Amino acid sequence: MENEKQIRKRLFRRDLKKELLMMLVSIGGLVLLWWLVYALPGSVRRAMTAFATIFSIPLLIMLYMCISWLIRVRRWPLTEGTVEEVFLDDKSPLPMVFARVTYDVDDGSRQQLQIVLSAYGDYEDGCEPKLQKMLSENKEKYENTKIPVFYSPADPKKGIVVLQEAKK
Repeated sequence: MENEKQIRKRLFRRDLKKELLMMLVSIGGLVLLWWLVYALPGSVRRAMTAFATIFSIPLLIMLYMCISWLIRVRRWPLTEGTVEEVFLDDKSPLPMVFARVTYDVDDGSRQQLQIVLSAYGDYEDGCEPKLQKMLSENKEKYENTKIPVFYSPADPKKGIVVLQEAKK
């Protein structure tokens, strides 16, 4: 595997602008929303406070997700996983192509992670050839590839796979 510091640095740089922009939008939305609430007269402010609280929750969740991603890239252990199998699950109403990624953790155990590679959308009659094409494209692209995996030190079964860094 490539140098761990280089991978972390590249991922951090790649995602930093996007994450900072999303955090800026979240904070700006919160500031604007609550500024509007406090700019209103007192009689309307009570009703708008409930409205602003409800709309603040998704903005706070987005802010939390951005910060947690940056923390995970910096702090979670990094290992190299292998895509062992690419398979189609067409039993559900939303057919998806999954990959089974196996990776070794620091304590010597081997973990397995199942990730979604692509989704077709709603199932319709006659879509089987498209599903098989989607499966074959994903098999060609990802099967037996090496992928960086960030895993939680507290629970190694939780992992983040970086598909953009996949290498055959």
